[in-house]
Amino acid sequence: MRANYPEVEYSMESTPFQWLKMKLRQMWSFLNSTSFLMSTATTLLITTGLSLLTSGIVLLVIAGKYFIFLGDSFFVLPIFITAVAVIIFLTSLLGYYGVKLKKYDLVVAYIAILVIILVFEIIITILGFELSDYAYSRRIINYHMFELMKEYKIGYVEGYETEYWDNMQSELKCCGFNGVNDWGSQIPLSCCHIPSGSQTPFQCTYQNLYQTSCRNRLRWMIADFAYAIGVTCAIVTCLQVCFTALYMCIVY
Repeated sequence: MRANYPEVEYSMESTPFQWLKMKLRQMWSFLNSTSFLMSTATTLLITTGLSLLTSGIVLLVIAGKYFIFLGDSFFVLPIFITAVAVIIFLTSLLGYYGVKLKKYDLVVAYIAILVIILVFEIIITILGFELSDYAYSRRIINYHMFELMKEYKIGYVEGYETEYWDNMQSELKCCGFNGVNDWGSQIPLSCCHIPSGSQTPFQCTYQNLYQTSCRNRLRWMIADFAYAIGVTCAIVTCLQVCFTALYMCIVY
């Protein structure tokens, strides 16, 4: 009596050659599905790299306008984030190449690099949250900021010191290092909100002054961006763990 299922039928009537042919077809189908999984995961990996690259560039652009007040050490984190994002893009190319050629060695090398990237992402997450805490604790602002304000007050106009202060006070809607009282009676116009259509001479009075200190405004802005980077990288790290585990299972 013939069996109702093909799997049973081949064991009773199929020749060894037909059985081997069917096994090879099953194996080929499995390899195709594996390629699909790895390609999809690599595409998602590129998306995580794009999110890191965007975060790093945004922080560089926004904080770059106030680099003279923050110091060079502040920009280590956004530069590191951008570099890791570039490494992710290059690694993804290796992943696509390894999947296309179905070369075991390339895929293993790809997984090894993913583990290294995972370590980098964990470091970025920690540094992002530490930078946010560092900014909220008032230790992020360079002391040079206060020195430049004193030079502004005594009429030192060589270079761009006055321009930096005026731009910061206008853009962040703040006034002085610690507040309005830092300027005494010589309050710059950049400390005041100037309504559209105002006529000259414009009077900068306490009624239209920005009351918040620039030190607080700047550190709050940096802290918010650093916290956003920490959260973003934490999510990316979790996804990276899933991708790496998936690759390891497939290779195994």
